Amino acid sequence: MADTGAVSDLRGSPSSSVRAGLPPADLGPRGIFALSSEGVRAAYRAGPMTRRLRVLLVDDDDSVRRALARAIRRAGFDVQAFRSVEALLALGLPEGEACLVLDVNLPGIDGIAFKQTLAAGSRDLPTIFITALEPAKVSEALAALSPVAVLYKPFDNDDLIAAIERAHG
Repeated sequence: MADTGAVSDLRGSPSSSVRAGLPPADLGPRGIFALSSEGVRAAYRAGPMTRRLRVLLVDDDDSVRRALARAIRRAGFDVQAFRSVEALLALGLPEGEACLVLDVNLPGIDGIAFKQTLAAGSRDLPTIFITALEPAKVSEALAALSPVAVLYKPFDNDDLIAAIERAHG
């Protein structure tokens, strides 16, 4: 079958892709699929493509966790958000490239103790600490763990994204 180079429109309306024996694209208003007789050749979407780095976000404050996860996703990263270190450990650390955005003051296993355990083991991850604690109370302990960054709440989301990009590169 010859390559028709057919493209469906934004609404996924049938075009010559149906005549070529291919299903119409159905992305809705966010983008289009360029279709050919070999199948989907390329997908274009509004917004950034997901980057390979997975971000593991751990914060016990529901509203902070949701807001940060949304900002990280908007920046194009794959994010998994957890209420506690125990919830993260129940799922297991992912294979491949990942970094932690880790609240210092967590119930159960706190962020510092978790990072110390990772650093002593075989699966240390680049870590960005976030905290509402006074710098004088935690800066020495955090510096010993060589984090990518330490962000004191409230912080700008752009600073978080820049730190994640440093962890990635």
